[in-house]
Amino acid sequence: MKTKQRKRAAARFLPGLPLLAAVFFFSCGRPAQMPEPTAFADAPMQWSALTGDAARGKVAAKRYCIGCHVVDGEGHALSSAPSFAFSMQQPHINPDYLRHWLWNPPAVKPETVMPNLSLEAEEIEDLLAFLRNFRTEPVQGETVEPAAERAVPPAR
Repeated sequence: MKTKQRKRAAARFLPGLPLLAAVFFFSCGRPAQMPEPTAFADAPMQWSALTGDAARGKVAAKRYCIGCHVVDGEGHALSSAPSFAFSMQQPHINPDYLRHWLWNPPAVKPETVMPNLSLEAEEIEDLLAFLRNFRTEPVQGETVEPAAERAVPPAR
């Protein structure tokens, strides 16, 4: 008799498990009011002046982003997660915006499904250098180097 009761209880509990996991996952990370790193104040605002390492950024993208985005053919293309190529062509995307977005997405756009990944400032700079490779159009008078000149070595 007890076995049947346990099976019924499990049958009622298991369908809600994914929701519980999602609530736990999205509640992790920095609180929305967490101050940004002081390094952001002195960070370059132009794509051409970025100081991050694109190869390390690619490794970080494979570590943090493939749950929702495709990186080098790996990962998932969720409908709510635009491709890096699409995102990087948007006119409002610049290094300053991306720094704040990667630091705390819900603080930039409260309705986003992108969780706060609790990235360090150095990881953000590396991701910016990697994402720069997806830019094809100049913005605000900048020139875009040919992709071959800023190619990212394969991740190990």
